[in-house]
Amino acid sequence: MTDHRDAVLRLWGRQLYERQGEPLAWAEAVLEATGRPPTAITAAMSGRLDALADSPSDHAWLLFRTVAKLAANLRGDGRYEADVGTRIGPLALCLGELEPPLAGPLGDALGHPPDGPTSLVPVHATELSGNRTIRLRAIDALLEWAELGHPQAQAALSEVASDHRTQDVAVWTKALNRIALFGDASVEPGLLGALADTGHRGVRWSALACAELGFRRAVPLITALLEHPDPMVREGACEALGLLEEHAAVPALRLGLPLRPAAFHHRGARLPLPGSWRARRSSRRRAGALLRTGRCGR
Repeated sequence: MTDHRDAVLRLWGRQLYERQGEPLAWAEAVLEATGRPPTAITAAMSGRLDALADSPSDHAWLLFRTVAKLAANLRGDGRYEADVGTRIGPLALCLGELEPPLAGPLGDALGHPPDGPTSLVPVHATELSGNRTIRLRAIDALLEWAELGHPQAQAALSEVASDHRTQDVAVWTKALNRIALFGDASVEPGLLGALADTGHRGVRWSALACAELGFRRAVPLITALLEHPDPMVREGACEALGLLEEHAAVPALRLGLPLRPAAFHHRGARLPLPGSWRARRSSRRRAGALLRTGRCGR
């Protein structure tokens, strides 16, 4: 994870802010920790950023201005700018290094030690048992840490993927949509169990996840889904078999519904598609090739 140190620090700082139950009180504590005079803190917390224009530009200025902007947004229209939040961690740690007397107050105000990733990931894993809003926030955070290669996040996500019955469907499918970040042989039994549970609302995602990880033991179960009453599940089965390039499934595929061109339109179509979505879009083409030729398309 050292190769991603900057990204880790940005994510850590943003999540420090997002996890606060009382963000304005937290912001005020961070502002006080920068050593600025009470008048500047009062101005910042009241949203009067123009009053800070003549403040001295020292080492603490960037952090102070960043946190003041977050506080002003919350007091105004309630918006939170995530890109601003990403600056908190790096700026706080840099300020602590440049101004050693501020390191202690900043550490107390931030609420987590500089080993933020190590301390935050177990917290996010625990939050998976919270209310639905907290669970969805926690799974998104764990996926971000997993993308940076954090082993504890990957292990927590593997646990989520391995037990579909104890998970919120929305949380579980979020994890399965990014299965390539953390999936390995350890999740196969759980995914096969989910795939056999054809009444579960996430069975389509279990088929696609098994295919993405190349679990060929799933082929009979996926093939059986071609007769599922839900057309979206049948379509997912076709896509999964295309991803697996399964020759034996051609007769069953010929009886299946045609794949819809819109199946893999990504909501953020102007953004680069994640690898899992690119792979699944390709699997739709491969399923079509299997139907046309009886052999795998490349």
